[in-house]
This record gives sequence, structure tokens and C-alpha cells, in this order.
Amino acid sequence: MSVGALMWLATLLLFLLLRALFGGVPATMAPQDRRHAFTSSGRKIAAYILASLYALIIFSVFNERVLLGFYSALRVNGQTDLGVPIIRIVLITAAVVFFLIFGALRRAILKADEFARAADQSRGGGRTAFG
Repeated sequence: MSVGALMWLATLLLFLLLRALFGGVPATMAPQDRRHAFTSSGRKIAAYILASLYALIIFSVFNERVLLGFYSALRVNGQTDLGVPIIRIVLITAAVVFFLIFGALRRAILKADEFARAADQSRGGGRTAFG
């Protein structure tokens, strides 16, 4: 199994654990009326995809620039047994970073939606319904 697959598995497990601890989606991730909803809007799905891309880029660069040299130094010094704990730390860190990026993007989307609604109401606009 690749490191990337393990990273996303750790992210999913962290997400499910935090969701269970909060009894739903944390207040910073969704408004009160949507905390227990299991569906997401297209914008929130886009936030997940963007967070995935950001995390992938960040940890790809980190892997190329830092970890490869670090693992080589461990091998040269005969300390290859430290490789597994370091991989675990990197995976947990990647999961937390992904969750933080995803949360920030979702909050930004919620604020943009609130701002757009407030601007629409201040102009006297409302929702158009056909009935």
C-alpha cells in the first residue's frame, strides 16, 4: 500500500473520529441547522477536492525535499528502524493538515454564501420561486 493511500485512510479515520466526538459536524464546519446532515453541496465537495490537491502538493514537495534525505541519513547511520515511526508521524500530520485546510476552505465558503445572501437582501432581492 502506498504512503498516499495510507495518508488518505488516516484522514478518513480522523474525520470519522472527530465527527463521532462532536456528535456531528463541528460548528466551525457547518451551520447549526446542517450539523447532522449527510449531504454536501457542490461547493463543499469542491472544497474537499481543493484541500486534497493542496495537501498532495504540500506533502509531495515535503517528501522530495526533506524526507528522502532524512531516510537516506537513517540508512547510512544504520537507524532504519526509526523509519516506521517517522512514517506514522508524517501520516498523522498529513491527516491533520488536510483536515485544517478542508475546514478553512469550508468556513470560507460558508462566509461567502452568507455575504452573498446579505448583499442580495440589501439590494431588495429575494429568491425567485415558480409555483
